[in-house]
Amino acid sequence: MRIKIAYEAGNVVEFFRLTRSKRCTYLQACCTFKYFEKIRVRALEALVSSSAKGATMKAATLARDVLRFTANGDGGGGGGGGDDDDDDASASAAAIDLARRCGLEVSEDGVVRLKPDASGGALAAGEEKRAFAFRAPTTTDDGGRVRRVPSRTGPHTTASAR
Repeated sequence: MRIKIAYEAGNVVEFFRLTRSKRCTYLQACCTFKYFEKIRVRALEALVSSSAKGATMKAATLARDVLRFTANGDGGGGGGGGDDDDDDASASAAAIDLARRCGLEVSEDGVVRLKPDASGGALAAGEEKRAFAFRAPTTTDDGGRVRRVPSRTGPHTTASAR
């Protein structure tokens, strides 16, 4: 129940802390796995909306501190006995993948641009901050077609269902 409350509140740290706790059974952790990407997208969206123009963040920091990727890459379990550099690289790669699928720019050296700056030309002078559109992550199905990952809310949800 506390995991659901953390998810609904968008509390990424608490959600993954509870998922990794000893009080969470293996079956409960498996049931929460489908929410991992959704809560990470919500955390990334909150970070983007609260960032200043031109803000950037290293992918390793984004993976570790915001998206809560762990050594095995899923956030739900403890790390395996691997090389820390390999673990950081795989977590960074997962964070970069999610950031790109959400429409964020990622430089070759692994720096994620959270919001374009005024000099970047993406925002014209006088435009509102909502001009930068954070988009839902996309994925491809077995046929190679691009589809959106379903979001938690949308036109099909009612106020009572939230």
